[in-house]
Amino acid sequence: MMVLAVNCLFTGFDAIILVSLLRAAGMGKVGFYTDIVVMWMIAIPLAWLGLLKWSLAPQWIVALVKIDMPLKTIVALYTVYKTNWIHNLTREEIPTETTTD
Repeated sequence: MMVLAVNCLFTGFDAIILVSLLRAAGMGKVGFYTDIVVMWMIAIPLAWLGLLKWSLAPQWIVALVKIDMPLKTIVALYTVYKTNWIHNLTREEIPTETTTD
């Protein structure tokens, strides 16, 4: 329960920054690649090692599976503070008025 309670904070950051803010700004690929890399290259291999190689207790396995949320939060905060993440998604052309005489 403690692992899940601590993880709720990071889940909120992930949902707000990666899913909402960066997608709305036109950087949906950042969230997609962050999800893929952190989950499949860090969290799942660590959980596998913890279960089969290190024989950790179940609460530590859950913590290793959920380690992706704090890592994604770090990437999201770095992206927001250090990169130019605001993109103009509107068209720059000025509509021409057509008059019917």
